[in-house]
Amino acid sequence: MNNSLLNAEYLSSIETENAKLRAEQDAWKAAALTERENCKERRRILEEAGSIATEARAQASINLHRQKRPVEPVWNDPADLRLSRSYPEQAEILNVYHHEWSGIRAAASSLGGEKLAISALESLSYHQLARLVSQIVRSRVSRIVCHSLSRNMSALIAALSCLGWSDRLFLVMHGSQVQWADKYERDISTKAIEMMRKKKIRRLHVMKSGFYYDHPALFRPMLFNSSPSVALASWKELQTEGVALSVGWDNLGKNVHSNAFGAALSRRIKSIWHCAPDIRLPPPLDKKLVHKPHATRQAVFSMINLSSICLNASLHECHPMFNIEAQAHGKACIRGNLFLDALEKHPYVALTQVNDVSSVVEIRDAADRVLSVPPTELREMVLDYQTASDAVSRQRYQEFLEI
Repeated sequence: MNNSLLNAEYLSSIETENAKLRAEQDAWKAAALTERENCKERRRILEEAGSIATEARAQASINLHRQKRPVEPVWNDPADLRLSRSYPEQAEILNVYHHEWSGIRAAASSLGGEKLAISALESLSYHQLARLVSQIVRSRVSRIVCHSLSRNMSALIAALSCLGWSDRLFLVMHGSQVQWADKYERDISTKAIEMMRKKKIRRLHVMKSGFYYDHPALFRPMLFNSSPSVALASWKELQTEGVALSVGWDNLGKNVHSNAFGAALSRRIKSIWHCAPDIRLPPPLDKKLVHKPHATRQAVFSMINLSSICLNASLHECHPMFNIEAQAHGKACIRGNLFLDALEKHPYVALTQVNDVSSVVEIRDAADRVLSVPPTELREMVLDYQTASDAVSRQRYQEFLEI
């Protein structure tokens, strides 16, 4: 980047954005680095976390440590591009997301266009940020979709806005005000609204159909996440009869104990594969539990293919990627009421939805209901629903991005 761009206003905006959120984010990051020495300590972080969002950030830190993800910005990671949709109208879009937030990364990488992963935990240096801005300005991208906020994302938006790129910046918050019980989530969400009000970005979207704020730059209706581009395998070749899969962490929001308990009550389910490290059920239900440690996204896809049914009747979600990934593979996923604003009358929703996600009986009945459908018929229903959902996603992103 030439010196003319690095003016006083530019430097000031970066410094201002870097100063905000520093204390709280550095505090939990330092705590996570100290506490994650072994599996026992990692579980203790999750058990003692004061809120769902704090748990999620601790989990993200654990994932970073375990998978040794890079903290340097990464352009067009082949693992992400391999799963992207080839939508021509999105070819000049740049999706920016975070290494550590796996659910949001999965959602962003499934969209078309270019990809840029930055860290949510390790602060970008001034030179890293300046280099990123220079690369973006010199690139062919016409629009930038920022997926959620962090200190680094805020600094990137501020720098690009200072250079006159506000009309190319679109911000998607993958969460809702339910998560505002946590101070960090509350801070980044209110900051997103502040960016919209101050015209630092062109449009803001909060991914919950019932969210509303009186501002013309807030986009409604709800954006749908897109499914990854995956090859379908034959269920006859891969499916292991009677296996239920739950990949959620053991936190309040994911409700994994209710899911596992309800599935264990079903006589149709012989094994429950779970990724949470410490799920416990009373005997004899506990004999059905099989722990499968969290691994790569491709490993999760392999488990989806081998399972008969997936479980994600969670307490609150926006548009959960695990459900979408299961459906992309032709597998039904038990869900709570997502309160979506499209496709709610599709027969797949009635088949898989649990009204009271704390009721193990309802979860059991939903699993039995799904597994009573002939496999070929079930697979066709699931794929029909996901195809329709992807069409909604594509159309609404076109409207959001005005392309």
